[in-house]
Amino acid sequence: MAIHKAFTFFAVCDGTLQRMTPDPVDTAVVVIDPPHEVTVVRDATAGPRHPSRGDGYQAALVNFAYLAHAVRYTDEVIADMTVPTRGQQ
Repeated sequence: MAIHKAFTFFAVCDGTLQRMTPDPVDTAVVVIDPPHEVTVVRDATAGPRHPSRGDGYQAALVNFAYLAHAVRYTDEVIADMTVPTRGQQ
């Protein structure tokens, strides 16, 4: 069975939102690297459900609480975003 890993991260660097798609091998480094503040958007993240192993999404939420600085909903993240206008920094 092949496992496909595709991760997309968005980071605010120098006041601008940038898309980062790291190599899956480096994903753990991106998540725990100290200069990055990590936010997991809980309603934009999926988890498996298995008949005998249970709800993987709930387990993922527990793990995210340990790995991320915040676990938030999409609406909360969008409400906090600001778009710089020309001439502002």
